Amino acid sequence: MNTAWFMREDKNDGKNYQHQDSETKTDSVLNEEVTTSNSEFPQLNQINDDQDDQNTNFEFDDNATDESSEGEGPEYEEADEPQGNGDDVSEGGEGDEPQGNGDDVQEGGEGDEPEEIDIEPITMNPRRWAGLGRNSTDVMQHIFEFVDNSVAHHVPDVPLRVDISLYQNSSVDGTTYTQRAEIKDNASGISPEILSQALMPDAAAGMWGEESGSEHGYGMKPALASLAEAPMIITKPLGLDLGYRLDTQKIQDLVNGNGCRIRLEDIEELDSHGTIIKLNSLTSGKGNKLGLKKKGTDSVKKLLGRLGQRYREVLKPGRGIFTSDDTSGIFVNVIHSNNRVTKTKVIPYSPIYFKCPITGSTGIPVENRTITINAADSSWSARIRIGLAPNKPHHFDEIPESKPGKFHPYKVSGDNAGFDIIHRNIVITYGHIPKHEYMDGIDRHGSTNNRIRGEIILDSGFTSTRTKDGPNEDEAWKQLMDELEDLLFRYTSQTVEEPVNLYAKLAWRSKKELTYTETMYVNQLKNKLSSLKSSGGRLFSGFPKVKSFTRDYEHPTKFGKPDITINVDHKTDEIMVEAKQAPAEGRHVYQLRAYMDANDCNFGIILAPGMADTGLAALEYLRKLKTWTGKKVYKIEHLNTAELATYSTELEESD
Repeated sequence: MNTAWFMREDKNDGKNYQHQDSETKTDSVLNEEVTTSNSEFPQLNQINDDQDDQNTNFEFDDNATDESSEGEGPEYEEADEPQGNGDDVSEGGEGDEPQGNGDDVQEGGEGDEPEEIDIEPITMNPRRWAGLGRNSTDVMQHIFEFVDNSVAHHVPDVPLRVDISLYQNSSVDGTTYTQRAEIKDNASGISPEILSQALMPDAAAGMWGEESGSEHGYGMKPALASLAEAPMIITKPLGLDLGYRLDTQKIQDLVNGNGCRIRLEDIEELDSHGTIIKLNSLTSGKGNKLGLKKKGTDSVKKLLGRLGQRYREVLKPGRGIFTSDDTSGIFVNVIHSNNRVTKTKVIPYSPIYFKCPITGSTGIPVENRTITINAADSSWSARIRIGLAPNKPHHFDEIPESKPGKFHPYKVSGDNAGFDIIHRNIVITYGHIPKHEYMDGIDRHGSTNNRIRGEIILDSGFTSTRTKDGPNEDEAWKQLMDELEDLLFRYTSQTVEEPVNLYAKLAWRSKKELTYTETMYVNQLKNKLSSLKSSGGRLFSGFPKVKSFTRDYEHPTKFGKPDITINVDHKTDEIMVEAKQAPAEGRHVYQLRAYMDANDCNFGIILAPGMADTGLAALEYLRKLKTWTGKKVYKIEHLNTAELATYSTELEESD
């Protein structure tokens, strides 16, 4: 997983290898406020959904375009040419060669013999690369892997800079895709001596010590294999005057364990050291989701928020990795089809706490405590903070923070509810709600947990998954979950002598919410359908108008009975509805598909308070299926139960 390295000397054999001695320590104050000295970069936590609330803040407008007027999107720095991307962007006249793709190796001056190095094979497997490309890891998590490596292998006393550059096409039908991407850093590069291990999955596991973010030596390889059809690596190791380039074939050979030959040359795209990852020809269905922009979705803004959340600890100048200088930091650069560049510097985001449910003090977690927990045998140590998030406009009158905008990582929502998990100073997981097997007292219905905020800081004795998107659920984690259960359901402190059910004070629920059932959700939708039937309206754009529905009965199919069938007497306009009390899983989506197949129905709706990851994956798969004529087989939408909140849970009288 390693993309950036520097030299160490092995005392056993005297050979030079790559190594980093990390001396970073977990800071006891994770909510330290960090700001940038340049006001041109927007603070997402000061961007409101409603400009009327804070006229001095910018709004993230779902429909804003790059050419929108001031106030309709984040403020960017405009530049005529992309900065720090390692790739020249130019219009190019007719017949011009493409710039900066790394395919052409510079031979050097006349008479010079370029130095070539044979990289020895390790363990050969010709199918390894293809297998790595088939993974379910989120696109954003793949990008995190590259940035993790830059952070882990920064050069001491050299302020780190990481540029994520997205080269986008022109908008087509309101949708903008990224054609290619680059991740460039000024970290310590990849030395030829450890290149085989760097590109072989798991070969570099543990090489950099227990404190390094390059923990497993794995994540970069599946990221390269699944995001781009033609990835490339350009690197210049610290201490060498020359660097080298790896084209797609060489990368594949190294990942498959075959070895390769590299040529040392001058690398004009880099200064004294660093690495450029080029993701050329982003893969359809995955890679091209990076930076995707369409109505209601702006992946660039999401990326900015999640980067600030994941790296908030290491972005603090006191960590010795980044500085507050404008030339240091993580930058996201969007290069538009007309070569106009928008550049945004990532800023750190920490959880926003509203009020302590015990003392009533505002702007702090519970009793403003960071609770240290150690294993009985001292095999692990962790710290925990628990708090309550603000979710009403007037709450922000009592705390310093402004109301979060749509893409803020701590906007109150189901996705953001729960705990951040911090490992080796990186937020490896956000929105974590303990599993039922660890805590059966956690209520997972509806928006119950939306206001819970917290941080679980894994100080020692814990490991992360190979892709660093969560903790390994080993014995240490299970013991920690037992301790967290005590904190949530039997909370005590120096001022709270009798155990308190803290979870009951944090959970966002009413008696009505506690008793919500699937039948209530179905009744709410039926009441909405009655209104749409009268007005000739539609549930979704592109769906048939509502002409009738099974109000007082169920319309069976050979595979069972859908909860609601809409337009049952209008065959081509028939819509089937499957309702669920909890977030819908993949099996629920496929149950809806069975109903649709039984009646040759093209339209379907999943009615649920959310979608589990498996449910989203199933939806995405079914939406892609087409007939031989190119017609979509399934047109399925998720209807969130929250959108029906204004309708009665009792079935109303029909007109």
